[in-house]
Amino acid sequence: MRDVREIFLAEVCAAAHAAGAQVYMDCQCSAATLATPDLADSLRCVDIFAPNASEALQLTGAATVEAALAQLAELTPLVIVKRGEIGRAHV
Repeated sequence: MRDVREIFLAEVCAAAHAAGAQVYMDCQCSAATLATPDLADSLRCVDIFAPNASEALQLTGAATVEAALAQLAELTPLVIVKRGEIGRAHV
């Protein structure tokens, strides 16, 4: 059964896309991973996903920011990993 938050996000994304807008999602500190039910499907509906480096590593379980970026890029068209003072990585 789909979570209410996932249904809401899917509806918001669909409405935004129908209006010609893109959907940007920041990440919140969470224990969620890509193995969390419906999380990957939720990321597929956003156009731009911008976690910070520690969030990207937490979500993916990857050993490096570059590996996390590669995994997230399989789900979302544009991923921007924020890296504080050293800048950002994106694909």
